[in-house]
Amino acid sequence: MKTLFYIVCCFLGLGSLQAQPAIDGYPRCGATFAEAEPLEEIKQVVPTRSIFRIPVVVHVVYREETGNISFEQIQSQIDVLNQDFRALNDLSVVPGPFEDRIADLQMEFCLAVRAPDGSITSGVTRRETAIDNIGLKTELYYSEMGGRNAWDPDAYLNIWIADMGENQTGRSSFPGQGLREEDGVVIDPRYFGTIGLAEDQAPYNLGRTATHEIGHYFNLLHPWGPDPVSCQRDDGVTDTPETGQTFLMECPDSILSSCGSEDMHANFMYYTNDACMGQFTPGQRNRVWATLFGARKGLLASKGCIMPGIEPAESGITFTLHPNPSDGLFYIKPNAYPGSLLKIEVFDTAGRKIWEQSSSYEESIQIELPEKGMRGLFFVRLSANGFSSTEKLVVE
Repeated sequence: MKTLFYIVCCFLGLGSLQAQPAIDGYPRCGATFAEAEPLEEIKQVVPTRSIFRIPVVVHVVYREETGNISFEQIQSQIDVLNQDFRALNDLSVVPGPFEDRIADLQMEFCLAVRAPDGSITSGVTRRETAIDNIGLKTELYYSEMGGRNAWDPDAYLNIWIADMGENQTGRSSFPGQGLREEDGVVIDPRYFGTIGLAEDQAPYNLGRTATHEIGHYFNLLHPWGPDPVSCQRDDGVTDTPETGQTFLMECPDSILSSCGSEDMHANFMYYTNDACMGQFTPGQRNRVWATLFGARKGLLASKGCIMPGIEPAESGITFTLHPNPSDGLFYIKPNAYPGSLLKIEVFDTAGRKIWEQSSSYEESIQIELPEKGMRGLFFVRLSANGFSSTEKLVVE
């Protein structure tokens, strides 16, 4: 069993802790370590098709109006997170030897629609400040000091968007460490999402700063473990090879090796360029789940993704399919009103998603699978407002 360490870490950035040698203008990750309790990887106790909805609140704290990024830029980041944590991103960047270690973390992120007081919200707060580079300072977390207070950190993933100076991109707290008031992720507005300010910030313009930092938020370490980089310690995950490389500002076109093993440079927890990141592993998924069902279990009970006034039944969504068996044309009939926007997905028996669409609520929703030649057993999943349910469908 390996001992874990607490890192106040940043993706290609320092945070507010200490200076590190710079490489091409970007400093290495500044880190402070403290002993923490060992953590076993959670075993496969989670239902195969469960989807965990994580409510997010984004606090935009800006001095210059350019830092007051648009809602569209914020949503572009949420879209990236939902691709990366579901393994729906471009997986072609993952080298062949690691293709069998691509994991769907079964986590989706929503901008909160319900505030802590139960009111409707956009999931975004905005605050003009007089403080330069507030993203590097403690004042960021406190409204009375010129920043913005966190929403209940047990129920929401708090993300602060704030100026972090010329060479910083982001940082994250780790679960169970530090002050509750400062629990969450900080990202510079230039590296959040894929449009607006982020659009021209290659090689960090594809939203992977937030993916990396939220990995830390759920207790993932860098593959090399605690800094400094060496072959003496690692990240405590069995299926990420030991490494002595960070791949800072790199995009390898071939597999490199260190510490006696091949480096998984496309893993989201390296420092690789955004375009060359592509995977979490099953071991990392288990570690994230251990945190989600442990130190961050409040997120699972949160109603942040559920619109006020719509209270799904305790059992969640239920629905029926008819006809079943069908010839690929069938109807979904929700047994209650689950929400105005429904997500419908169809999986084969290997768990591969073969079809997906979103639909507004109707008492009977017509679905026609795209390939008339499809035959066999399939699974239909209906999701809305943080709940989901799955039914079997036979196509003859």
